[in-house]
Amino acid sequence: RGVKLPTARGAVLLLFIPCAIAAVVGHIRNKLIEWKIVLPASIAGVAGVFVGLWIADLVKETVLNFVLAGWLGWMGVCEIRKALSSLKRQKER
Repeated sequence: RGVKLPTARGAVLLLFIPCAIAAVVGHIRNKLIEWKIVLPASIAGVAGVFVGLWIADLVKETVLNFVLAGWLGWMGVCEIRKALSSLKRQKER
């Protein structure tokens, strides 16, 4: 049924990487990158990837899927609340 998870992940990465490169180029052109924090942030990001891989090996895939779904749902609720709050502030002006 559908596409297997590793194939779907690969497709997402394949689509995401060109978008990320274009975003970085745009940010460089608009001088929006704080270069002194690029190296520490990159090191922390790579370390986070390895910690995430380690945790993913310890936890069943179904649990990870539920955690991801819960996190995405929570982020969606937060974004909706933020948008509604912004609309309310605009109406009060």
